[in-house]
Amino acid sequence: AKGEGNGWRVHRRGGDNPPEMTFTGGNGDVDRHNVAMTVGGDPETWHHVAGVTDSSTQEQILYLDGEEVARKAGATLAGRGNPMRIGDNPDARNRNWQGKVDDVAVWGRALQPNEIAEIWDGGSGKSIEDMLGLSVPFDFTSVIYNAEEDSFRFEWNSKPNRTYALYFSETLEEFDADIDDSIESGGETTVYPPIGEPGLENPLEGAPQLFFRIEENQ
Repeated sequence: AKGEGNGWRVHRRGGDNPPEMTFTGGNGDVDRHNVAMTVGGDPETWHHVAGVTDSSTQEQILYLDGEEVARKAGATLAGRGNPMRIGDNPDARNRNWQGKVDDVAVWGRALQPNEIAEIWDGGSGKSIEDMLGLSVPFDFTSVIYNAEEDSFRFEWNSKPNRTYALYFSETLEEFDADIDDSIESGGETTVYPPIGEPGLENPLEGAPQLFFRIEENQ
């Protein structure tokens, strides 16, 4: 969610009976479509939900499991200063999603119906990353914590002849504190600190939790 009204969000209307998924894409929610969606249960059932706002037609469209179920005219997205939140509404906090969320993507253009159907792919479970042939270039493949020394060692997928910056945060909201902004690539895999050198001392001793992020320098 990015906001309500002329913002955008994908959410479940709890007041509906039965509850339905809906999409706010620049002109409030799309109309009811009478396609119920059960969340939870045993066994669990996964669904694909996509909301599209097409600036060329000023329409907002909701797709469920690869099929269009509702659309609404007069949609114009506004630039909202809210942070995007997954499982929460920045305009009405603590209205949390009761369920699981996986493989979230935000696109810079209006996807076509055939593209959305391909992403859903009949529920085959194919990820967006696999479908597009992408790879996560800076995914940590190993984070080793040495409790005796209170130190860390990291390994991630990298590219030759590049440099990287390593950041940490206590909250996952801001990664302003950098540990090292000029880490030289080790090739297709980089280990930091390099094997044979002491581990990285805990950058925030006593913190109950720490999060790390790696970025490629431009």
